[in-house]
Amino acid sequence: MAIFASSNLRQRILAWLDTDCGPSSDLCYQASMGLHAFASGGWFGVGAGQSRMKWSYVPEAQNDFIFSILGEEFGLIGVLFVLVMFMLLALAMYRIAARAKDLYTKVLMGCLMSWVIGQTFVNLGTVTGVLPVIGVPLPFISSGGSAMLAIMLAMGYVLSSARAQKLEFEATLEKKPAKSKKTK
Repeated sequence: MAIFASSNLRQRILAWLDTDCGPSSDLCYQASMGLHAFASGGWFGVGAGQSRMKWSYVPEAQNDFIFSILGEEFGLIGVLFVLVMFMLLALAMYRIAARAKDLYTKVLMGCLMSWVIGQTFVNLGTVTGVLPVIGVPLPFISSGGSAMLAIMLAMGYVLSSARAQKLEFEATLEKKPAKSKKTK
């Protein structure tokens, strides 16, 4: 009900559902141009820095729709590489949370993982047309001040937790007595 009470939100949802996209409608312009950028990239892309769609065709190409520009410049192979990197990040964060001994680290790592990976999925869903355009930046890649600062602070905690676990593991290795070899 809250969405349909606001005309702006209602128009975005209807544009996303493709019911309010006429020939003169600007509501679907950003999403359709993002998909055109993906399509023009092909398998291997047009080359780094060679995007044509980022120049006045895709609005907010440096922020919300940077993934479509990555698709155009690096193609499907580049897009899959970025997705694999986010999956590895999620796996590393899960591993840190699973190995944590204190509840605080487990809960906070789970929250940070949900935030970063969730924001990634929302951005990717927006760019690919699965979700309505809502203006969520892609972590680590979109230009922006406050979102990038928050992500970097979160990654500082992730790295700090990983380092603490490594130091704790090394300390337990040093405490174990070395096995003595039998002499003949």
